[in-house]
Amino acid sequence: MKNNGPNQNPPPTVAQFHALIREHAIKKGMAIPETDEEFAMLEKTIDCSTLPKHDFGQVLALINTGETRKTKVIEFPKADESFVKDFALAARNGTQIPAEIKKRMEADRAAAEKDRQRK
Repeated sequence: MKNNGPNQNPPPTVAQFHALIREHAIKKGMAIPETDEEFAMLEKTIDCSTLPKHDFGQVLALINTGETRKTKVIEFPKADESFVKDFALAARNGTQIPAEIKKRMEADRAAAEKDRQRK
């Protein structure tokens, strides 16, 4: 290890090293600031002029009216049953499902359908 001469800074302590790592992480957006000092440090590094301005009054008005945005639901077409069975058979390397497992699978599928219909 090199000897620190009179003009060299001593290596940072563990606490100083952790503080430097945390400061860097906050500046890079990889850590959330927790103290007022960390927030102040972060605000110095952010150019707020490029951030979009939002009218929170409109947002609050929308929340207070209880209106919801309508969403478009895309329904996928049902697959041909023989097509599905062929893929299932291929996934099992061509072997048949034992009767007890098939019975358990059908019961699980029926339970899932029942749960889906309740929702």
